Amino acid sequence: MWEEFGILFPPAGYFPRRGGLLLIGQSINGDQVFLRTLGAPSEWTIFIIEVRSRDCEDHPYGFCKFLLTLLRYEIEDTFIWETDFDPQLGFVPYPE
Repeated sequence: MWEEFGILFPPAGYFPRRGGLLLIGQSINGDQVFLRTLGAPSEWTIFIIEVRSRDCEDHPYGFCKFLLTLLRYEIEDTFIWETDFDPQLGFVPYPE
């Protein structure tokens, strides 16, 4: 859709394009969670696009660290949170 207007959105395009975004999840609200595929797979980072918007978040870590920090509420300013989300409902992190 954005390409019709000469706009590359998302900014890196989609996988398998180098550095493209690979969809790995979606929030209950519709925010899309991607892996940004730059470098080796162990270096891929999280990129989130807010639903019905062009607002994006770029997180500097991979999926496992993102999930852990998200469920520990260590990511404070993210639009992926829903008001009724409670990670204490059964989540037990693995001891580090």
